[in-house]
Amino acid sequence: YDPEQAFEMVIEWMVSTGNSISEIVMGWSRKAASTGLHLVPIPADPFALPFSSKSDPLRGPIYITLSIDSLPKMATKLLEGEGLFNFQERILVKFGFIPFHDPTTDNQRQFVHVSGSIFVMIPSKNPASSPYKSVRKRGKLLKVDNNDTACSPHEEYITRHFSGVKQAGESAHIDAKACIQ
Repeated sequence: YDPEQAFEMVIEWMVSTGNSISEIVMGWSRKAASTGLHLVPIPADPFALPFSSKSDPLRGPIYITLSIDSLPKMATKLLEGEGLFNFQERILVKFGFIPFHDPTTDNQRQFVHVSGSIFVMIPSKNPASSPYKSVRKRGKLLKVDNNDTACSPHEEYITRHFSGVKQAGESAHIDAKACIQ
C-alpha cells in the first residue's frame, strides 16, 4: 500500500445491469473509505487517444502548453533531458495528481487526480520505434498495424493546437484530459 500511488482494478462481468454494478462498486467504495482508500470509477480508456476513425471526438485530449521561456537561464539548463519530466511531475504532484502506471504504455508517464476526474499524460520524446502499436484491451495484448489505425477524421480537430514535443529552449507541453462522466 502506497498512498502516493494509484492502483487499477478492472472489473469484468458477463451478465449484469449497469445499476447492479454501480451499487457493488459504490458499496466497495464506502467500505474502502473507512480504511483511508478511495475507489473512484474511471473509463476503461482514460485518454481515448484517436487510434481509429471510431474514436469518440468528444473524449479527445486537451493539450496544455507549459512555457519555460520565462524561467531564468540557469533554471532552463536544469530542465534538459530528464529534468523537464521531473519538473512537470513536480507540478502535477503539487496540484494533487498521483502516478498512474499503465503497463501498456512504457514510454509515457501518466497521472490521475485524487478526485479521479482528470488524467494527465506526459509523453516521451522517444516513442517506440516499432511499426506496430501494442494495444491491451481487457487483458489481451493485440498488435495493431498502423495501416489499420489510419488517422481519425477528428484527429486534425483534436490536435489543432499541438505540433509535437518542442525542441530545447522552446516551450514543452503536458497532455491533459478531463473526463466528464
